Amino acid sequence: MTSKGIKSRNVNELLSEIAAIAESAAVLRKSRLLHLLQPGQLRDIGKLRRRLAKVCQYFQGILAMFKTVRQLFPNGISHRWVNTIQHQVQAIRLANNYKDPLLRLYNGKPPTELKGMKPDMQKRWSGGRNIETRLHAEIRIVLDLVCSLDVSNQPGQQPIGCSKRSCLCCYIWIQAYNKSFKQKFLTSGSHGKPYPAWTLPGRCSNHVSSIDQVVANEVSKRLKDTLEGVANNNRRVSDEHRSSGSDDSESEKTMPEAGKPLADSTWKRHFGE
Repeated sequence: MTSKGIKSRNVNELLSEIAAIAESAAVLRKSRLLHLLQPGQLRDIGKLRRRLAKVCQYFQGILAMFKTVRQLFPNGISHRWVNTIQHQVQAIRLANNYKDPLLRLYNGKPPTELKGMKPDMQKRWSGGRNIETRLHAEIRIVLDLVCSLDVSNQPGQQPIGCSKRSCLCCYIWIQAYNKSFKQKFLTSGSHGKPYPAWTLPGRCSNHVSSIDQVVANEVSKRLKDTLEGVANNNRRVSDEHRSSGSDDSESEKTMPEAGKPLADSTWKRHFGE
């Protein structure tokens, strides 16, 4: 949703529509029909259930946030919109065969354990070869803050993206950015999963293109580790709940309990219980 989209409409009308969508999602989520359906009767039934649950969760969270903000900031909170970055969307087409990127990743010699690991991989690969890559919100926020504000004089850590945990690639990018540019950005943690539609901001912001190769190398390393772990039936330790702005050793010392990511402590520090 863009600032232009909101300004062109009545806010109360928009809120009414959101409330209606949330109410419908709550009713559908609890309906007997949805629970009686089997996976074969409705495609992606599991995904539908999860997304309905997310709509309800987000709506309840927004209501609680508005209530707290109105109590603590009766005059409102100063804010601004993060502008759309040029060239942030790019369409790419993957290779015809999934083995080609594996060969590149391993310099032409993939481990023998990977052969036959996923018999249906080619079918799944062929079904999703067209991808539109997008710059994730965390990176857009970092770039906007750096370009618009004097973050060099900000004391301590600079938390961003507290709505959810970051993906693996954002985690690696923020780590590399902090190290290269002496910053202290951090998110509420990382769930350790990569997304194929993720992209680097090099073309969008020239001053950060210097870390592109560092990030690409680290992602390749993690990919190799994961593939070898799957081949050997070993699960790689996730970066889950780890702060994306701290060194690994420091993160483990200050890492919150499972289920209580940094977002909770940051929220309470600013808004109370």
